[in-house]
Amino acid sequence: MLAELATRLDMERPVVVGHSWGGAITMRMAIDHGEVLSGIVLIGAPLHSGVGDAAWYNRASRLFGIGPVITRLIIPLVGPRRIDAGLEDTFHPQPVPDGYAETVQVNRLFRADIFKANAEDMAQVNDHLARQEALYSGVSLPVVFLAGEADQVVFTNRHSVPVAASLPDAELIVRADWGHMLHHTAPDVVANAVRRLHRAGDN
Repeated sequence: MLAELATRLDMERPVVVGHSWGGAITMRMAIDHGEVLSGIVLIGAPLHSGVGDAAWYNRASRLFGIGPVITRLIIPLVGPRRIDAGLEDTFHPQPVPDGYAETVQVNRLFRADIFKANAEDMAQVNDHLARQEALYSGVSLPVVFLAGEADQVVFTNRHSVPVAASLPDAELIVRADWGHMLHHTAPDVVANAVRRLHRAGDN
């Protein structure tokens, strides 16, 4: 779908940036459609399977009978109470930007239809990663990995570091003070990576 979108928008060999699960999808795009890209930038991307089973409430939301109780009663009641703590873990070690939850409408995650769809996606994550992780060595286009040692969501040494080492044209940038949301912490680093890949693609 992303490759088709780029074609319909007449994008010539774009640079695609993917954060977190979006990074795994971006890597899959590089595997399947690398010839139409100038390069990709991966930010805190989970790239190997075995990232852990979906949380019990995700699994339970898909069960016949009990699922609607979880998604329509329990999640809308409990979920909003976990927003602040969840965002603190996600942004660690940096503080959560003022007004972030309201700006991105985090509370929409707890709508029954959205929560159920997200739970279905989470249930398939490890299968998707298992199918694609053996294909990484075939990615020949430039890839910039941006990751933080302080990332508490995706472990840098398990994902970005070994995958970067296995690619023929990869650059790995890791900092001790970066967490999972480094595109908020260091947007200039992300922008510079995109510019460098664009320039290289034009040559």
